[in-house]
Formats: sequence, C-alpha cells, structure tokens
Amino acid sequence: MSFSRVAGHETVIENLRRLIRSDRLAHAYLFAGPDGVGKFLTAVAFAQAILCPSSAKTGDACGKCPGCVRVDSGNHSDLTVFQPEVEGRQFVADLVEQLQSQIPLKPRSGNRRVFILRDVHEMNATAANRLLKTLEEPPSHALLILVTSSVHALPETILSRCRLVRFGALPAERVIQALSEKAGARSEDAAWLSRFAAGSVGQALRLAEGPLRNARAEMLKSAASAHGMSHIALSDALSGLADAAGKSAFERRAFMCQLLALLAGLYRDAALMGMNGSIEGCLNQDVPDIVRGVSARSSPEVNANHAERCLDAARCIAQNANVTMILDGLAQDLAGG
Repeated sequence: MSFSRVAGHETVIENLRRLIRSDRLAHAYLFAGPDGVGKFLTAVAFAQAILCPSSAKTGDACGKCPGCVRVDSGNHSDLTVFQPEVEGRQFVADLVEQLQSQIPLKPRSGNRRVFILRDVHEMNATAANRLLKTLEEPPSHALLILVTSSVHALPETILSRCRLVRFGALPAERVIQALSEKAGARSEDAAWLSRFAAGSVGQALRLAEGPLRNARAEMLKSAASAHGMSHIALSDALSGLADAAGKSAFERRAFMCQLLALLAGLYRDAALMGMNGSIEGCLNQDVPDIVRGVSARSSPEVNANHAERCLDAARCIAQNANVTMILDGLAQDLAGG
C-alpha cells in the first residue's frame, strides 16, 4: 500500500513524504475530508512508509521488505487499526481502552508504533474524553492517525492536539477511472455515477452496485408518474425500494438515504431545466426524457422545494426518525405538485 496506489491527492501525499524524509513527524494527525475519497487508504500508506526502513530517502514505502509485506497482509505488529465494528455505529469507549492498553508497548521492530482510528466522528463523549488523555501525553514511539469525514463533529480539544490534513473531492476523471478499474463500469454508466458521487470513489462504487443501480431505475419510474399517483401508492413505492438493501435496519436506512439523495438530484435537475431549458449541467443526463417530464409538471421553485424536502427526509431518516412517517409525509408533498 505505497502512496502510488492512492488516487489523487498529490499535494497531500507530497507533504506527507516530505515529513517522512525530514523525520519531522508529529505525534498525531487528523485526516479529514469527504467520505470515500481515499483518506483511510492514504493513512495506511502513510503508516507503511513510516514503518518501512527504506523510506528515509524516498518518503514512501518500498513495498517489498518484510515490514511492507506484513502491512499489506494486515498483520504488522506495529500497526493497529481501530474502527466501529459496524459502519455507522458509535466509536465507543471500549475501543479507546484497547488503544490505551496497547499504546505503551514498545515497537517490536523499528522505533515507532502507528495507530489508525477510523471514523472518529462517531465517538461518543466518553470515548472522546479518554482519547483526549492519550493525545495529551502520548509515548514518544507512538503515532496516531485519526480519520474522519466530519471534522466539525469532533471536540475542539481533540482538534487542537492533532496536525490537520485536509482531503478534497477527487476530479471526475479520477472517479471514472476508478469505476472502470474496480467495478468494470461502462463509460456511459461511469459518467452519471461520477456526477452523483461528487468526487467520492467510495460513493461511486456504492452507486455502481446492482441493488442501488436497480433501485434508482425504479425510483425514476415512480418519480416520472408521481403526479398521477396517490400519496399512499407513492409512499409504498418509495419504501419498497429499501427491500433491496437487506434485513439490517441500519442498511435499510442508509440505502433509503442514498435513494432520497438521488431523488433530490432528479428534482434539482428538473428545476435547472425549467430555468434554462437544457439538460446541460444536470446530474441525470442519461435520462433526459424523465427530467424533462418532471420539469414540465411544476415550476422551478416547486421542483427546488421538492429537492430540499427529499434531502430533509434523508437527514431525518439518518437520525433514526420513523421511516414510514417520513416517507408518507414526503409522498404527500411530491404527489401534490
């Protein structure tokens, strides 16, 4: 996992390599940026370079020594990754306790131990307080890399004790390339996926999965006929799409939030087309007839309001609101205009 395997972020990577070459490493870093842009991959590459005995000259891991091989296989004794057991669940105090029990131990090879804490924005208050104590007095051999997609969710006391490394969205061509290489996406599919992903390879790959792609097609069909449907029928159609996500309540909620974001994109496109009459600049350029049909039904102001209502519904569902009630209220608004 050398830096060469990370897509984009050239300036960030060059700065990290410079730190390794100069041996001017801080005790804690916070990698912050949008979800799915490569923060965790960069954290692992950074850790591998720090632990590689050949990195002093190049600032990168050689990828061939026993230490690099162990990092790639996930069993290096001086690299530990902590993360919530289930995506979207809290980063609980037990994980920080495990960190605190391991961090005093001396490195088994070399002179550093690296600890990566993933999704630290999911920490509860107890975990944050315990982590703060570790950041205040870390052992000299320890280096911590915190990874987050929501820097504003972290206490200022933690932010002030970390060197902040910001990651931005990736260019569309990088996302398209990743979709082609990792998901075998066709060029026409990769184009609309990259538009929706907003510079996130992770989001693009999730969108490329069969269930979500198929649900999008059904959602577009429902939206195209929403004006003539009862709000109950539309609500049932929307909630039924979540069945493809599986049985887990968390997975169903996350899936529905993604669908509502896609639906918001459709109404956003309809508002845009209503103002300039063109599909240019729209997210759903692959289905111009549906965008045109939705746009013709209502004014740009109404469609823009529908887009915001979809995003509001997604936010409520993400915060554990009753899904049926949220979708029923949303369907009433969408079916009425």
